[in-house]
Amino acid sequence: MTRNIIGIPACTKLITGYIQHATPARYGAALIAASHGVPVLIPPEGEAVLPLLDHLDGIMFNGSLSNVAPMRYGADFDATPDAHDPERDATTLPLIHAGLAMGGLADGTARPMAVAMLLCAAAVVLAASLRPRLTYSLENGS
Repeated sequence: MTRNIIGIPACTKLITGYIQHATPARYGAALIAASHGVPVLIPPEGEAVLPLLDHLDGIMFNGSLSNVAPMRYGADFDATPDAHDPERDATTLPLIHAGLAMGGLADGTARPMAVAMLLCAAAVVLAASLRPRLTYSLENGS
């Protein structure tokens, strides 16, 4: 049985004095239980991780207080100024753009779940319900 490889973008965390790349264990466990997929963490290393898209069947864009810094979409109010993760933003936003440009991580076969995950991620970025005055645009990438 072929198992899909699903990427999970990690956050940057300071743990016991060291910078770590982390995500809650429940995300990987949920992917395994729900889809029998193989979860892999995507380190928050910006556009350097874009080549991973050629090897993934999908990406789980999970929520976090660190998503998305208000400056990324022109907001002048910041309800969580100490919770931002610029490295994660610099990774997840290009992944969303590149994944959509690829047609949803398709490699010649239909992968509707990957397309759905990318479109949901794009909708979350656009809706940003916890952030006032959203002006983020997928078209201009700002």
